[in-house]
Amino acid sequence: MDLMITRGFYWSPQQPHYGGITLENNVFAHSTEGRDPAWHYYGFLVHGEVGQLTNARIVNNTFENQVGGVTTDEIGQASGVWANNIGGGWDCLPGMTYRGNLGKKCGATDVAMTPAASCAPSLCSPRQIAPAGWVDPINFDFHLKPGARAIDIGSAADAPARDRDGKLRDARPDAGAYEYGAGGTEGGGPGGGPGGGPGGGAGGSDGAAWRIRSARLTHRRICRTARRGCRGATKLRLRLGRPARVAVRVARLRRAGGPKRVATRRPTGLQRRRALRIRARGLRRGRYRLTVRATDAAGRASRPVRLRLRVAR
Repeated sequence: MDLMITRGFYWSPQQPHYGGITLENNVFAHSTEGRDPAWHYYGFLVHGEVGQLTNARIVNNTFENQVGGVTTDEIGQASGVWANNIGGGWDCLPGMTYRGNLGKKCGATDVAMTPAASCAPSLCSPRQIAPAGWVDPINFDFHLKPGARAIDIGSAADAPARDRDGKLRDARPDAGAYEYGAGGTEGGGPGGGPGGGPGGGAGGSDGAAWRIRSARLTHRRICRTARRGCRGATKLRLRLGRPARVAVRVARLRRAGGPKRVATRRPTGLQRRRALRIRARGLRRGRYRLTVRATDAAGRASRPVRLRLRVAR
């Protein structure tokens, strides 16, 4: 397990029941042992003899595989809030309040998902990936993609102000540890802008950022020398939701540090849909991050969308 919470029962008298557990903004991914690729059963497990889970706050966590032990058989008494999580494996415990979860549906505002959690051999065969909309769960990237089912379904009353990356959540928070297109900067001030001032940075006088509806690359691997099986260019296809100008920042990812800026492309004109060509010629071999921003006619900036691209020889 990533985390096991247990109540001692190896001696007498038993350890007292526990309560007041708070879990926020965590990613509980699957684990393996050594060279054995088989998944262990749980990322998070409540273990021990029948006990209680009182005054709990389990909020905005991403559970890749099933939660263990949070069942009516194991938990005699429960209270608190279980909100804005992605995953499944838990029972709908009497006394616990459920809101804005994706996967296991217990409350009226929860959203059911099938499967509710991911699994792989030896737990299941073939591998099943929960359709939450993660960027690259096989490589442990549980950020959300454009259009992910977890977007905007969370409870604002329960969500922490910032996500796992330290970015501000908006008035319609997402389920899971990461907020899609979150604003502000890590460690920023009340406004979430670079200096912590009001408005959260670019986005117009009211700071009202909006979302790009979809962004995808037709090919995520291109070659400096085009050949069979590897094209020399890819297209970035965008649906904006409103007429807007688009800026695309192409940055090469370096192994020993952050991205190095390469180019910024700023097409002109206001459009709802765009197809932009990204050519490998002129780019060095390596991995790149594309950051896409759009600005509408009123000067309101969208939340950034980030995509990965690989350039080969």
